This record gives sequence, C-alpha cells and structure tokens, in this order.
Amino acid sequence: MVVGLANHTCLLARDGVERPIDDSAAPIRDGAGRPVGAVLVFRDVSERRRAEEAQARLAAIVASSEDAIVSKTLDSVIRTWNAGAERLFGWTAAEVVGKSITILIPPERIDEEALILGRLVRGERIQAFETVRMAKDGRRLHISLTVSPLRDSDGRIVGASKIARDITPQKEAEAALRASEGRHRFLADLAAATQPLSEPEEVLAVTTRMLAEHVGADRCAYAEVEDEATFVVNGDYSRGMPSMVGRWPVAAFGPTLLGTMRAHEPWVIDDVEQDPRVGADLSAYRAAHIGAGVCVPLHKQGKFTATMAVHTRGPRRWSADEVTLLRTVADRCWEALERTRTTRRLRDSEARYRAIVEATPECVKLIAPDGTLLQMNSAGLGMIEAGEAALGGNIHDVIAPEDRAAFRAFHERVCRGEPGNLAFDIVGLGGTRRHMESTAVPLPAAGGGYNHLAVSRDVTARSLAERALADSRARLDFAVRLSGVGFWYCDLPFDELQWDARVKEHFWLPPTARVTIGTFYERMHPEDRERTRTTIDASIRDLAPYDIVYRTVEPESGAVKWIRALGGAMCNADGVPIRFDGVTVDITEDKRDELRLSQALEREREQAHMLRQVADASLAIHSAQSLETVLATVAEEARRIVGAGHACSSLSSADDASGPLAMTTTGAGLRREYGAPGGVEALADLVRRSQRPLRLAGEGPANRSDGRGGPRRWLAAPFVDRQGENLGLVQLWDDEGGGFSDSDEVALVQLAHITSVAIENARLNAALREQDRRKDEFLALLAHELRNPLAPIRNGLEALRLSDDPAIQAHSQAVMDRQLEHMVRLIDDLLDVSRISRNKMELRRARVSLADVVNNAVETARPFIDAARHSLEISLPPRPVILDADLTRLAQVFSNLLTNSAKYTPPGGHIRLSAERSSGEVRVEVRDDGIGIPRAALTSIFDMFSQIDRSIERSNGGLGIGLALVKGLVEMHGGTVTCESAGPGTGSTFTVTLPVQEPQAPSASPGRPGGERDSSGGRRVLVVDDNEDSALTMAMMLRLLGHQVEVAHDGLAAVAGAESFRPDLILMDMGMPRLNGYDATRQIRLQPWGAAIRIIALTGWGQESDRARSKEAGCDLHMVKPVPLAELKKLLATV
Repeated sequence: MVVGLANHTCLLARDGVERPIDDSAAPIRDGAGRPVGAVLVFRDVSERRRAEEAQARLAAIVASSEDAIVSKTLDSVIRTWNAGAERLFGWTAAEVVGKSITILIPPERIDEEALILGRLVRGERIQAFETVRMAKDGRRLHISLTVSPLRDSDGRIVGASKIARDITPQKEAEAALRASEGRHRFLADLAAATQPLSEPEEVLAVTTRMLAEHVGADRCAYAEVEDEATFVVNGDYSRGMPSMVGRWPVAAFGPTLLGTMRAHEPWVIDDVEQDPRVGADLSAYRAAHIGAGVCVPLHKQGKFTATMAVHTRGPRRWSADEVTLLRTVADRCWEALERTRTTRRLRDSEARYRAIVEATPECVKLIAPDGTLLQMNSAGLGMIEAGEAALGGNIHDVIAPEDRAAFRAFHERVCRGEPGNLAFDIVGLGGTRRHMESTAVPLPAAGGGYNHLAVSRDVTARSLAERALADSRARLDFAVRLSGVGFWYCDLPFDELQWDARVKEHFWLPPTARVTIGTFYERMHPEDRERTRTTIDASIRDLAPYDIVYRTVEPESGAVKWIRALGGAMCNADGVPIRFDGVTVDITEDKRDELRLSQALEREREQAHMLRQVADASLAIHSAQSLETVLATVAEEARRIVGAGHACSSLSSADDASGPLAMTTTGAGLRREYGAPGGVEALADLVRRSQRPLRLAGEGPANRSDGRGGPRRWLAAPFVDRQGENLGLVQLWDDEGGGFSDSDEVALVQLAHITSVAIENARLNAALREQDRRKDEFLALLAHELRNPLAPIRNGLEALRLSDDPAIQAHSQAVMDRQLEHMVRLIDDLLDVSRISRNKMELRRARVSLADVVNNAVETARPFIDAARHSLEISLPPRPVILDADLTRLAQVFSNLLTNSAKYTPPGGHIRLSAERSSGEVRVEVRDDGIGIPRAALTSIFDMFSQIDRSIERSNGGLGIGLALVKGLVEMHGGTVTCESAGPGTGSTFTVTLPVQEPQAPSASPGRPGGERDSSGGRRVLVVDDNEDSALTMAMMLRLLGHQVEVAHDGLAAVAGAESFRPDLILMDMGMPRLNGYDATRQIRLQPWGAAIRIIALTGWGQESDRARSKEAGCDLHMVKPVPLAELKKLLATV
C-alpha cells in the first residue's frame, strides 16, 4: 500500500512498520506509443531520513545552545559560530567566520592553542579543560572548553569543533569564597589576638600591624575625627615609612576626600601621582609618603567619627575584597577600642567603687538567691567578726535566729526584682549582736534572675539610744501618771493660762474648767497669795528658778491641799521673757509624812541605841567559855537592855526540845520569891515548839508561894540552831507595868539568835576539847600498845642469843610470832579505819553464805575466847543465808564483835552469836554477860578512839577503834549496827542488820588451773630493799628455805641484778633511792628476758591507790610488810 504524494511516500509493511521511500515512475506504452501502464521504482530511504533528522536536530541544538559552539579548520580559521558564541564573546558570526580563532585567545595562551591542535591531529582524545578567552570588549572569560575532531567523508581530521561554556561567575564565586575564607580567617585571628587585650593602645598596635601584614601595606593607621575637621591618629604600624601618629587637617587631603568620608564611602587611590582627584593636594600626600592607599570612614550615630587607612610607598591596585576587609576591620577596631575603653572605665569605676565600698563604714554585700555570700566589704566582715573565708558561706548563719524568717522572705522578694528596706539583728562569729538597717536592690545575675545587693548600716547605738529614749519617755509618762505631777503653761503677760487636768485637780477644779490668773489666786489660801505673787514676779524679773509651796482651798468644804510649784521664765531672742511654764505636785501626803517621819526618827534613834547595846551584849555572850556562862550572860544582858525586872535562860534537854529544861539561869535582878516565871510553863513550851517569840500582857496564872498571880507582862524568844532544832529559850517578865514593845521583842530575838550561835560554838568547843583529850589518850595508848609486843620480841631475841635449848628457841619463836601478828593487826585496823573515813576502802563483793562469814570470824576470835575460858553458842537459820559481801571484811566485823565480848567479859563468861532472817534482811546478834556499857556511852560507842573504861582497855589491850571499824564496814555493806546495854554489869548486845540475796542453784566451782608447785625445789629470788637489814634478813630466811638469793638495795641495782641473775621471782620494795621500785619494774618489763619474771611488790604502803600503782607498773602481786612465813612459802610454791 502506498500512502502520500510522490517523493514523500511511505510504504506500510506487512508487519505494520512505516518505511519512508523515494519512488519514481515511468509509463509503459504500447506499440502505438500509448501509455498502457506504469513502472514504479521504490528506494528505502530510512537511513538517510534518520540522518537528515539527526542533522536537523543537531542544527537546532547548536542554534539554541547557551554554550558557544565553534568549528574551525586545522589552520585555525573559524568556519561556524552559533548564537551562543555570539552571546558569550560578543562577536556576530559575520564578524568572525573566516577569521583566525586567535582573536579569542589571550597572548599568554597562544601556545595552548597550538598544543591542542597538535594533540588533536595525532588522534589523542582531548579531555574538557578550563582556560581563559577574550571577549570583544576585552573582558577575560573563564570557560570550560571541550574540543572534538571534525572528519571528512574519508575519515580524515580536517578541523575541530569547540564547545565553550562560560564559568566566569563560578570562578568569581570561587575567588570570592577564597577571599571570604581568607578574610574570615584573618578576622578570626584578629579577634583572637585583640580579645584578651585590655588597653586601647594595645588594640591599636595589634590591629594595625596585623592588617598591614595581611594586605601587604607599608603602613596602617587608625584616626579619630574631631568635628569632621581633624584626623587624630592615636596609633599606627609602618614598615619603612614614617609614623602618622599626630593631628592632620582633613582639608589638607582635598575636599573630595572629605566629601567621600561624609558620604560614608571608601577613598581608594591606586596611584596618587596619576589620580585626577588628588590634583593640587598632591603635596599633602607626598608629605605623608602616600603612593597609594585606601581610607574607609566610620560613622556612628550619623556622624563621621573615625577612619582607618592603609598606605603603600608606590602605586598599588586595591581589590574590592581588600576594601571590604578594611571596612570590616575598621568597624571591629572601633568596637574593640570601645570595649577596652569601656572596660577601662569599668575597671576604673570598679576601682573607685571598691575604694568607696572599702572606705565606707557601712556593710556592703552581694548575696546569691540561695543565700550564698558572694561579696562583702571589710566593714561588713568586721561586723560579722569574720575574714574573707566567710565569703561563700550562707548569710542566714549570721542573722539572729528570731529575724531569720523575716530576712529570708525579704531576700526572696529582692531576688524576684523588688527593692526594699529591712531592719534586723545579726550575731557575729564572736557573739556580738548588732542591729542593722538594710537597703537592698535587685542586681541582674549572670545566669539570669537577680542577686541581692544591699547596704546595711549598723544602727545598734542609735537603736539603743532610741530604745533608751522610748524607755525614758515611757518611764517619764509612767512616772508622771503615778507621781501626780501637773503641767502648766502661761503666755506673758499672762494673756493665756493652760493647765492640764492634774493641775486643775490640785486647785479643786474639774478638767473642763476655764482658767485665768484670777482663778489661780482665788483658789489659793489667802495667807499664801502675796508671797506667791512676789515670788512669781521675782522669777520673771531675775530669770530665776521658781520654786514655792502654797495651799489650795476647796471653797465649800474648806479642805486644803499642799502644792509645790516649780518653773521658770523663757525668753525670746532679745532676752525678753515671753513664757512662764512649770509643774505642780501635790505634797499633802508629804506634809503628813513629815510628822510621821519625825516620830519614826525618834524610834530609830531608840532602836539604834538598842542595837548598840545588843552589839555590846553579843561581844559579852561570845566571850563566854561555857554553856553556863553563855546562859547567865544572855539572861543578864536581856534584862538590862529591855529593862525587865526578871530574866531566865533555859537549855532544852539534848534529846527532846519539848522535854524538861536541862538548865535554868536567872539574872541578878530576879526577886528571891521567884524560882522561875510562874504560870507560863505552857507558853514557854509553845515557844520552844513553834520556834517563834511570844508576848503576854496582863495578870498571869497564880504560881507564887503566897498565892498571888503570875507576871503582868512576859516575853520569850527561842534559841534555834542551824538545823532549825530548838536549843532552849530566854524569858523576860515583870509583876507590874504595861506590856513589852515591838522593839523589846526585836532586841530579845536578836539576843536569842546570837545566843543560839554561842551555844553551838560552846558545844563545838567542848566537843573539840573532848576530841583532843581522846586523841591524846589514844596516842598514849597507841604508843603503849606498840611497845607491848616489842618487849617480848626483844626478850625472845635475847633468849635465842643466850640459849641453844631447842625448846627455849621454839617457845621464843612462837612468842615473837604472836606479838608480831598482834602488832600487824593493830596497824591493819588503823589503816582500815583510815580508808573507811576517807572513802578509799574497796570491797571485793561476791555471793557468800552467812555461815562461811561466821565460821571465819569464829576461827579468828577463838584464841581470845578460849584463853578467857568463855563458852560460845552459835545459832544460825536452818536455810542458807546468802549475802552480797566481801567475805574477809564481813568476817572481820563479827570477829571484832566476838573479840570485844571476850575482852570485856570476866573469865568463864557466856557469849552467844545468833542470826534470824526476816523480809529481805538478816539480823545477827552478839550477846555477852560481861561488864556492860553505861547508857551515856551508847551514843558514842562507835566513835573513833571511844573507850568506856581506860583501865579495862589497858588491861585487855586495844586502841578503841574496833567498833568504829565495825560500823564503817557494816554501812559499806548497806547494813546497820546498834548496841544495847542496861548498864554496868548487865552485859551488852550488838545487832548487825544486813540485806540478803535469794539463793541460787549450786553450780560447780571452777578448779584452779594448776596446782601449786613444790616449794622444796630451789628458786632464784632477787630481794630488792633499801633497808639493808630487811633485805639481808629476808635473803637469809629464803636461803634457809633452800632458794638461791641475790640482794639489791636500789632500783638501778635491781635492774642490773635482774639482767645478770635472771631470777624466777623478784621481791621489789617500792620506795628506794636512785630509782624507785615502780620505774625499776617498768624497765625490767621492757627487756625481752623480763616478761616471764614474776615481780611481787613488797612494801609498807598498803592503800588501794598503792596497789593500783604497782599493778600499773607491772607487778604481779602487792604484799604489805611484814609478810608471814606461811604466805611467803605459799607464794614461792606458785612460782
């Protein structure tokens, strides 16, 4: 099927594809030449048609391309020039086709064209590259050039096709970017260099140097402009050029420069010699050695303020980037200068502020919102009594506790932005309290919010003064209200009188009454008017104080008040009196008191006279040496001072103040018919019981032998000791006259008090004398008792020296042992009593049975009982009685009681010890039928050195301290001891009461960890004693027992001997010369060989403190001299 016109025909193939063809037709003729058909010839032109279409499309692309597409021959003749080339280079196709391509190539790149053509001809592939070409107007264009070969039909390279794309904007952008990056790097370096600087001169020096070096200038200067007329160059940098620092007129550089600066435009000169704008002003540029330069203005607040310039000695082309950079640097230099100047001003201001703050006497402080004390001046630190270390602490710590809540609320308001004032107290670290008034304002904080800035003034003195003034005013008002003082004010010449209500009251007027000078005189007593008028006139005339007393009268009743008026005149500046003011006081009561006062003065004179008499009597009473003399003296002195006819002083019995009078003494004036004041026994008893004085007036009860009545007046006062117990009383009475007065009673009470002290002193003196007597007797007895054992000891020693008879020697040794034991027991008793009296005795308490205690006591007392042939009966409860006690000390109690009974019971007597338990305690009685105890001695039987009958005591031996020791030990165990006896010859009973404990189930008692060692084996013993006899006799005894013994006589020798001898046991005396036993023990214990040695303190010191001291020094045991042989053997057996 053929579609379309001839020559534009398409065949539609069987597969539906259209194929473009060229066709031709020729007629087919018959013989006659007539056309009978046609011959059609079709040629497939699909390839040609596609080539034509491609060429057409290419032409269209070339024609419409933005890129320049140019073809040339191998000899560089331009053949084609598209529209893009026209737009890019500015030449039309007509202008360049047929011309050499070199019109586009800069001279310096001609060789590049020949090189490219050479490579193209050689068949090398030319990659796209960037180069520079020239536009018609002379502009240099950055292009990206692609070169392709052009071939003929034979495939030979006959030319080249070039596609040029304009990349000038890109290159300029890249250059600008590089310039910008360099500019920013420079600006960053400049900022880093100038940021730490604090002085404007430093900023100028660094900025001008860095800018000159960066742009390659020979000089860089910064100038401030005064009145847009003068350059003031404060700093510059130059290399090979003179400095421009100084003042330069702006006009010297030409009007064009000034106009440009005012227009806020840069002044750029590449060559001063050639620039027409310089003109006639060239000399100024030459004088400044400027060959080329840029000057940029700075405008601040619309005013030409400053300029920055860079100069070179010769011509120089300045780029826009350099100009831009200079403008930026100029602006930043101005900012840096302003910053440093501001910093300097702030620094100077801060220095002034700090100087002011430090100089001010007020407290200036800065507080953070959390209360942290950030800053405080020296005055403030002084107020809180702290140093700078207090900064960083909390301000609330120095606020007075009662003001902290108010201060905290105030602080929070300030930190919210509210200024305010507050008064509060602070308490310094040294404790000083101050009252402060604070004015606070919020100060913006660096992290937002506000800090608390305050100035606080120490107004303590003012506050105290104000408080004192307020107190004074309050007291004055109070005093005025209470004192009855009235105030009056008068203008002269008495035109107007002003009286307060109190003055009107003084003049018998109501508060609302109107007052005139006439009223004043009308209400005054007639006798006082003229005197008062004269006194007023004289006070005003002479300006003298006005002080007068007058009377006011109530008109109806005639009642009178006594008034005192005080006042005076006040003058004006010329000295003329203009006012007359003052006060009035009602002194009516004072006038009444004058009479009472005169009467009272008379009574006081009488009392003073009486007191002098009492003082004299006191000396007489205290001079008395005995109770009888004291009582007699007070009776006589009381009768004489009061003026009574009779006096009697009585002493109550010792046991009962209400009992019968133990002593009665009467004064010398007592009438013979009176033995005592009759009929007042009950009243006297009442005085003794109530401990108060008592008076009686009128006829008393009948008690005389003639039946007449008792005393008509009677007065008594008690004697009372310091504990409030009655000692007796003193009585005064008369059978005629009126009653005794108050002053009489006062005098008698004073005398009674003085007498009470004197009675106690007399008794104390008597007791002291008795104590001294008993002490002297005790010392004599002690000497006797200590000598008694010495005689048999000396005799025994003589017997041992004179006789070799074993029986005599054994008997002598036994006698000496007994006497020595007796002496030791005497000394131990003395020490025990001493310890108890000084509270130094320590009990080693444990659960012990009463039976064990009694058995130990009987064992100790048995020799004395048997020696006197007494019978001893013991009765204990059937069930065990358990005590919390020191067995040894409690056994000592009962052995002392049993020994006492044995001593003071005639031979063959009977002693009974019995115990009975009841309700938590046990009562133990020791009863005998011995000599008994007088009733008067029962109260002192347990006192130190108390003895009933010295003859019996001396015959039986003893110091009179045994019962004192019994009492002390019993009381230390929480018990009591009492004594009963019906009198001499009736025997005595001692009862001891002790608290008991409930019995516990028996438990197995732990056995000793090891038995005693056999003492028969020899031990190495070092004896240390500065008493050579004591040391040698102890050593001799130990050697006789079979031990090796060394002796040392001081501490140093003891240490040396211990090291060389290495003993098993050291008997160490404590009190020695050179080195005492305590220090010697310590030194031995410090040695490696000294730890295992057993060291026993053997000394005459046996107090608990001595034992503790030896234990602390390192001793294993403390023993008191002399040590019995049995104990010594026992000790050696344990070593």
